[in-house]
Amino acid sequence: MGKHVASLIIAAIILGITTYAQDYNKLHFQDCGSKSADIRKVDITPMPLYNPGPASFTFIADLKRPITVVEVSLDILRTVNGIRLPIKCYVVNGQNVGSCTYPDLCNFLKGLLPELLTPENCPQALVDIGVDCTCPMDIKPQLLSIIEQPIDLPDATQTAASFLASGNFNMTVTVSESNPSAPRPYGCGKVAFTVKQKK
Repeated sequence: MGKHVASLIIAAIILGITTYAQDYNKLHFQDCGSKSADIRKVDITPMPLYNPGPASFTFIADLKRPITVVEVSLDILRTVNGIRLPIKCYVVNGQNVGSCTYPDLCNFLKGLLPELLTPENCPQALVDIGVDCTCPMDIKPQLLSIIEQPIDLPDATQTAASFLASGNFNMTVTVSESNPSAPRPYGCGKVAFTVKQKK
């Protein structure tokens, strides 16, 4: 009896490690309680993503409420070689990195990309939804439709978020309004994806 139980436990562990070790061949998305957005499609290709390298991003959502100051919370799990580890929140050069709450996404991004997020250099995909890269964002209720937007993934090994350079990731992204009386969360999604280091 004891040998059978031990065998089952070992088999379960091996199955669990094998499951966690499998690469994703497409982005997996699941809504986790959005109150003010009907998220219709989230995709990024190719999958696995290669770091650094080009990618294409699609996001379609019906935004039901305006949102001005965007608060984002991340909860990140990374799996490498079958070992699943949570990514903690830590501070690099005065900036939060990892599984943190970012109370003002616009100002956080402007601190990271000051040259890009200016009215003169604002990406067309943001201009098209009424965002001119000044803070606060002031996003109106609308059908937000970003289709196959090209993006260039930087070399994560050269950034504070070096943990994103490779691995299988399970991430929960929770978006809320800074207004405490607003329904929470504005939007919430669980995504799973794979990143490989480009050789």
